[in-house]
Amino acid sequence: MRQNMLSISTEAVQYQGKSLFFQDLTLAIQQMKDENDITSNFLEVVGIDRIVFKHTGLLTTTEIANDGDMMFNACAYPPILDANAPFWNPHNDMGWSDYIESEKIGERKLKTYLDNLRATIDRRKGRVGGLFSKVPLKMFLGYQLVKELPAEQAAAIYLHEIGHLFTFFEILIDTVATNLAIGAASEALGKATTLNQKVEILFAYERITGRKLQDVRALAEAKVDSEGYGTILIREYVGAPTRSQSDSFIYDLRGSEFAADHFASMHGAGKDLVMGQDALYVKFKVPVRQSFGAWCVLQALQVGALIVLALLPTLNPLNFLLNIGIYITVIGFFLNPYVNHDIYDEPKARVERVRNNLVQALKNLKLSQKDREALLKDIELVDNVSKDMVDRRQLFGILWTSLTPNRRKQYNQIKFQKELESVINNNLFVSAGKLNNLSTQGA
Repeated sequence: MRQNMLSISTEAVQYQGKSLFFQDLTLAIQQMKDENDITSNFLEVVGIDRIVFKHTGLLTTTEIANDGDMMFNACAYPPILDANAPFWNPHNDMGWSDYIESEKIGERKLKTYLDNLRATIDRRKGRVGGLFSKVPLKMFLGYQLVKELPAEQAAAIYLHEIGHLFTFFEILIDTVATNLAIGAASEALGKATTLNQKVEILFAYERITGRKLQDVRALAEAKVDSEGYGTILIREYVGAPTRSQSDSFIYDLRGSEFAADHFASMHGAGKDLVMGQDALYVKFKVPVRQSFGAWCVLQALQVGALIVLALLPTLNPLNFLLNIGIYITVIGFFLNPYVNHDIYDEPKARVERVRNNLVQALKNLKLSQKDREALLKDIELVDNVSKDMVDRRQLFGILWTSLTPNRRKQYNQIKFQKELESVINNNLFVSAGKLNNLSTQGA
């Protein structure tokens, strides 16, 4: 378990062609489509949760959503882990806590416990095992999503949600081990009587967690109790990894959705995920499918409504300007994606990142001819879906990212990250794949 710590990404999930998992899910959802009324009993008959457990080890309970926005959606809820969760140390002795006079023994005991936690992650296959397979997980699948989309597309969206759960357990590996180390170290620090003892405990903590503390000596000299040390260690641990690695925290937040898309893509569902999402974009008239003329009309209506609202209270020019300023601030706040911490890429950008997943899979030199042909076909279909897409920003969003330096920096960094991803997964790899196919066929 420990060897997987601090390596949180589903990008290591191996491309599995159109996996048996995806095929089984598609068959189950097709059975649901053919049923007049999808009840909980029918879900049990279809066995969608048994399929998930068989292929991933995840213990899901899926319910059908029959009302509200969820009817056209799917979602997965991470579990609420309380003190009864199977991960927390079942013993009173956590290592250092009772053996301050022998820090090395304490460190060794805690490390042995962490190394033997009976929970596993198989990142290449996208599976969990051991204790992770005993945690109950709740999922919802929209009734109309099942009924209106082709079974493959609904299954791909459902697979995306499974990807979220898999990523959750990857992160949990780090969380559980860290909580144990922080709990044991803070209690030991509170009981230590000399500066050297505290320094040794802190060095041991660094070795176990793989995280460097900013100033070990200053922390050892702190005049706080066990609770105080726990607070400091948590702040040190949380502070560093949550700083943006790309200097764009918004782009980093979107990594969760990207990881889930990647999970689905590696099961051969990338093309169907894109087509299913696009069907929803069309149905709900998402701006990515608006023409430039329609976009201009909508922005003109927004500006016109703003002016009318500003004029209503009074025709006094000073009050008019003041009202305009207030309304721009309020509307800009609600339309500004950086204030809302939007975790989703824009639709076209999301499609392009799914395409990048497929191109990345092409780089595997051990890929079978059948899988290479399937990937090239899927990439072509994704390109056809995205060619008419345009990610149109709202006028007030453009103003927000143009006039404020920090937002402008964020926006430009996101553009840079997208360009970098495009360079890494450019069309040369697609062309090389096509040439490889031609040479194999004797052309």
